[in-house]
Amino acid sequence: MKYFVMSDIHCDFYCKTQEKEYDKSKSYFEKFYENYMQPADCLICAGDIANDYYNHVNFLKFISTKYKDVYVVFGNHDMGIHSTFGNGNPVKYSEQRLEKTKEEFKNTNIHILDGNIVNNIGGTMGMCDFHHTTTLDMGIPYKITQWQKHWYDGRVWHIKTPEWHSGYKINPIAIWVHEKEKMINILKNQPKVMITHFCPLELGINRIYDNSSTTAYFYFEGKELLELVDHEMWWFCGHIHTKMTCDYVNSKGVTIHICALPHGYPEEGYESNYGYKWTNNFNQETTCEPYEFNEENLIFEFNND
Repeated sequence: MKYFVMSDIHCDFYCKTQEKEYDKSKSYFEKFYENYMQPADCLICAGDIANDYYNHVNFLKFISTKYKDVYVVFGNHDMGIHSTFGNGNPVKYSEQRLEKTKEEFKNTNIHILDGNIVNNIGGTMGMCDFHHTTTLDMGIPYKITQWQKHWYDGRVWHIKTPEWHSGYKINPIAIWVHEKEKMINILKNQPKVMITHFCPLELGINRIYDNSSTTAYFYFEGKELLELVDHEMWWFCGHIHTKMTCDYVNSKGVTIHICALPHGYPEEGYESNYGYKWTNNFNQETTCEPYEFNEENLIFEFNND
């Protein structure tokens, strides 16, 4: 079975009009597919399909006609309630947007992964844990405050779950704990493929972002999770808008191939992410080599029996 892997589609930015009706958007999605995607048996998407709820759902409806199965997790933009593009959202809270999308595609070939495994492919959004540090690091409490006040997620996520609040503000650490628990439960069941939107720090960081205070909003420390894996596995993630990969070898001698294959915004350029130099000094057990991607090796083949 061949899988085309992609994340950070951000289809809102490629549609000249933003429509609620599927038929009015289809031609734009078709053009996106022809320009940026490849035929395969299945699609794996590591989140950030659209800011707008209707674009999100309509793109999934469209892409369901192109692949036998589609495995997708939510990204931070998919959780937003504020609509940049004016269509609004039919729900008030981020959790409701996730549940409504899951219900929309129930019993179809679109598999919205949210802490579960389908056909040996597990997934959930994941979350940052604010542990990435810089030379002028101000500490985790400061980074959390800045996330709540200024970062996209802190501004456009509308969280209903009381346990995920600290006073009137979102508590991102509570969301991290919730997502970490889901990742642990998935990995204990040993899927062949893991999908998250947020990235394990073990993947490495593009050098141009290594000393940015906002880099902490994209990653989580993954060693504890990676140690749960007892067989060779692929872990696909997104969010960072830089194509990169590494082979992480855990203490059991098991190799986990961690790979980010984002598309990104139009102004970034589809080819612009190839071949970035990047660093990974997080753990001595990590063996990582830069990898130059091309269109041929964006297709992966797995036996999911």
